[in-house]
Amino acid sequence: MKDFEEIERRMNITNSHDHPTNEMYKVYHFKTKEQALYFEELL
Repeated sequence: MKDFEEIERRMNITNSHDHPTNEMYKVYHFKTKEQALYFEELL
C-alpha cells in the first residue's frame, strides 16, 4: 500500500496534505515565500 500512497502524494494537485505523523495537522506548500507569508497572515 505504500507504493499507492507515494503515487497519490505525487499526483496531488492541491497545495496541502495530511501531516505524516499527526492526523490533526495539515501541511501546506507554496511556490514562493510571498505566498506563504500571505497565507500565514490570513491565519
